[in-house]
Amino acid sequence: MAEFIKDATSIGLPKITDSLVQNMKTTPELDAQIEENAAVLVVVGANEERFLIDKDVSKVGRSENVDVFLNSHSVSREHAEIERRNGEFIITDLGSLNGTYVNMQVIESPTVLRSGDNIRIGKFTLRFLCG
Repeated sequence: MAEFIKDATSIGLPKITDSLVQNMKTTPELDAQIEENAAVLVVVGANEERFLIDKDVSKVGRSENVDVFLNSHSVSREHAEIERRNGEFIITDLGSLNGTYVNMQVIESPTVLRSGDNIRIGKFTLRFLCG
């Protein structure tokens, strides 16, 4: 997991540490939510909020009209979208100010997500899980 540990503080983000990622565990209840052709985004941290991704296009941002609501000014109103296409989940940044990161790499084009990927949106780290 050492590839996750990068200094993102230059853009105002806290470091992702091994313990932060390792402390986020799956549970049988969480596994049951991950149905065929669906996925779950889990906010890493104390609350571990969970968002079921079961639509063809799910928007992520701080607008009340998105599917994954992340309440912080570090998140654009419509920050990113996750599209389900041909059994894959593809994340696209929607021109956000702070960018969207997958496994600590800024994405500049649509990017296929794999189960276990870490997504950074604003100050939030989300774990992507799919069946």
